[in-house]
Amino acid sequence: MESVQKAVKKRVQMLNEAVSNLHNSLEELDGTQSSGKEKFMFYSLYSITYTHMVSVEQIKRELEETKKLVKERDNVIAKLKQSNEEKIQQLEIKEKALEEKEKSLDDEVNDIAKQ
Repeated sequence: MESVQKAVKKRVQMLNEAVSNLHNSLEELDGTQSSGKEKFMFYSLYSITYTHMVSVEQIKRELEETKKLVKERDNVIAKLKQSNEEKIQQLEIKEKALEEKEKSLDDEVNDIAKQ
């Protein structure tokens, strides 16, 4: 009978240890879950922030590209404007030369008509 009681006591003690271990594991699991929630929230915030940072970086790159394009366009416009001004000056010089030639020819015609 004593051996049966000892066996029962031993089993009860083992059950108590198992319950205690289970209780400790459950507490640990609760701590892990809240930590997991915190990690999930942190990851979510990081993900959102990173996404916005990527968007901001992309916008900055696009802005720089646009600035370069505008600068190139302005350079092309300035070159075209300068080229047009040079052409206008050349045409004005030719026009003056033609006017002088016309005046000279008119003078010659008048001289011939007077003779």
